[in-house]
Amino acid sequence: MRTWDYLSTRLVGPNASASQVTLILLPALMAGLLCAKAFEAEDAVDWMVAAAALLAVDIVGGCIACSLPPLQRLHASTYADPLKQAGFQLWHFGHVAVIAWFFSDNPASAAALGLTLLSFGAIGSCMCTPSVIGGFRVVMLLAWSLYAYALPGTSELFLLFSMALAFKLFVAFPSFQPARTLADTP
Repeated sequence: MRTWDYLSTRLVGPNASASQVTLILLPALMAGLLCAKAFEAEDAVDWMVAAAALLAVDIVGGCIACSLPPLQRLHASTYADPLKQAGFQLWHFGHVAVIAWFFSDNPASAAALGLTLLSFGAIGSCMCTPSVIGGFRVVMLLAWSLYAYALPGTSELFLLFSMALAFKLFVAFPSFQPARTLADTP
């Protein structure tokens, strides 16, 4: 498989239509440009502007892509095991640290709280029963939103990035349960 085919499959899902790719990329690129402009206005260093723009592209694009059928099909086959789902969520610890570092006046506290919520959400998501998982994820989204809003010294970008990341990980990224086989039935 060529590198571009592999990347496009992992980013937007296999067999995504041109309109689905456009639906993912346009808002993601616009978010990246807006974030870069906001960072430039604060006289940030060039690498920080680029990193913030890439973070915006990844989070906004991920929110949309995880909500569309092509990537959901890929995730259903890749993350059927709840432990793999938790791994996908925990893999985003770097996002939490960068958001805290770039957009909070107290990055250590923001990162510690965010990583605690991320860990709790990922572990809780893989331990919940199928009937409880949806409600648990909504509670995690609300808890994350309250954390982002109530933390002293946070900027509007911190609030927006935090809530978008929580949406991507706990709402847009669906919970998949392994398919039951005849051997599993009593």
